[in-house]
Amino acid sequence: MWLKAAYDLSDFLSWTYDKNRTFFDFVAEKAIDRLQHELTQNFYNISYRKTLIEACGLEYEDVEGENQDEINSTFYDISMYCHSLLDDKSREYLYSRGITDEQISRHKIGSNARYNPLLAMVKSGRKSQQHCFFYPPLIEIEPIKEYFGKSEMTVITFPFFDAAGTSVTNLCCRVLDNDYTEVLKFFFSHGRTAIFNSNNINLLEPFYVFEGVFDTLTAERFGIPSVALGSSSLHNDQIKFISDYKDQAVLCLDGDIAGVGGMERVSGFKRFDMVKGFDPDDILRQKPEYADVFKRNFI
Repeated sequence: MWLKAAYDLSDFLSWTYDKNRTFFDFVAEKAIDRLQHELTQNFYNISYRKTLIEACGLEYEDVEGENQDEINSTFYDISMYCHSLLDDKSREYLYSRGITDEQISRHKIGSNARYNPLLAMVKSGRKSQQHCFFYPPLIEIEPIKEYFGKSEMTVITFPFFDAAGTSVTNLCCRVLDNDYTEVLKFFFSHGRTAIFNSNNINLLEPFYVFEGVFDTLTAERFGIPSVALGSSSLHNDQIKFISDYKDQAVLCLDGDIAGVGGMERVSGFKRFDMVKGFDPDDILRQKPEYADVFKRNFI
């Protein structure tokens, strides 16, 4: 369970890092040596990309500049291949989260089925490996090398298509443990916009901006149009994208510490505060009648 513990701790620290840098620095200063090293040296640091690439037995290469079209092409190829490999156990996991076969097909959700997408990406021949972003970063180096260096691992893939639906700007991956419960997530890139589901809704009509992919997938089943950011922090490109639809977009992040902090960090958008302790996925699955609350907010 070391991965899960690291995920939870990093989730808290990511909020602290953005919200209260003084407290974060205090924690880093007072922490034991190993934790202090992780906090000060590896927090959202490129070293994790480098470490995981080298865990695959490949040489890390720093490449100047970006070729986003080439990177997106890599993501698209991996996404389509993983979609074709979706196995029964991974499908059962998706069913347990309420996801339907129709949604799996529409969003090209996939799984690796004895295929390591990280290994595939860095072996693709394209110089895109430096654009990986792994979360959480607060993980000991040796165990993460062992875990991600495996030729077989269970990963569920959620491609983020652009608004036209022709390019994949971001690939969200959920790593599962042996009993198919979620352990952590990582992203191959945040691309130019990193907006999930923008290709499936009418952006000229009101829509929600949620935090997670599962929030949007659940809302979709209730007829609530939305997109997802993939995190509680809006990046500049995401803010720019949403700003283009300011009259239609309603920001609604999770009702936890990270989500509330994310809502407070941006201004100028319509907003809908989530019930404390819930996210849209939770509340719609536990209290389906809440769908009417979301819909009435559009009126």
